[in-house]
Amino acid sequence: AASLDVVLHGAHLDHGLRPGASERDASFVRETLSAMGLPGSIARRDVAAYRMERRLSPEQAAREVRYAFLGEVALAEAADAIVLAHTADDQAETVLMHVIRGSGTRGLQGMLPSTRRRIRDAEFLIVRPLLKVARSDTQAYCEAAGLSPVLDESNLSQTPTRNRVRLDLMPRLREYNPAVVEALGRLSRAASRDFAFVEEALDDVWRVFEIERHREGLHVNGSSVWACGERRNKIVDEKAHLGRQEAPAGIDGVNGDIARALVGRKHLDQPSVR
Repeated sequence: AASLDVVLHGAHLDHGLRPGASERDASFVRETLSAMGLPGSIARRDVAAYRMERRLSPEQAAREVRYAFLGEVALAEAADAIVLAHTADDQAETVLMHVIRGSGTRGLQGMLPSTRRRIRDAEFLIVRPLLKVARSDTQAYCEAAGLSPVLDESNLSQTPTRNRVRLDLMPRLREYNPAVVEALGRLSRAASRDFAFVEEALDDVWRVFEIERHREGLHVNGSSVWACGERRNKIVDEKAHLGRQEAPAGIDGVNGDIARALVGRKHLDQPSVR
């Protein structure tokens, strides 16, 4: 940490879902942080009660409670970022789950190396520095360093979708492509580049148009969409991925496809130009 000019603060949440085992995990984290000379925050939350109250899946409830806790720690420590340890294997599983669900370009990005996330009433920088590092590499590092990580037995359950993808589907896909993790990582990065391009192109289109609200709905003034040249085709191709809303009636002329794309991109009541 000193060589990177960063100050680390560990954070661990006991979700209260595995009596006995979760307390063991918390103790392990506490001892590890102490051995490394690092400060840390360890807490316990009743995820089961949170889930019942909000009628969420176990995974979604745990995720929301966990991020809320990390946000609390980041605020208390005035942290510049929340750093997560997702690996290339986690990324591959995420992308594959999104493919199964029929996600568009946004979903194919999977998890981003860095992004901003609003947690409660604050916005935090989320960083994932290990997204290109294989899980096997982290295991090899621990062995070389004499570290013995604790296994979370819930990761062996066949109930959560992610676990079934990890334990059943990924091994089958490796029979077709032993480098499937790397392949899905490349797909994620390609999707990110495409999505960034479409976002930029939509901003360019927004600058070209004057959009007004009429009684019937949306009115697009002007035919200068053609000024965007080849970008127009890209935007039309991606409109279904960027917004699922139907455009209101009253869209004029041949530019309706672009206007529909804009419906999912901007709030029409308060058009903004950056």
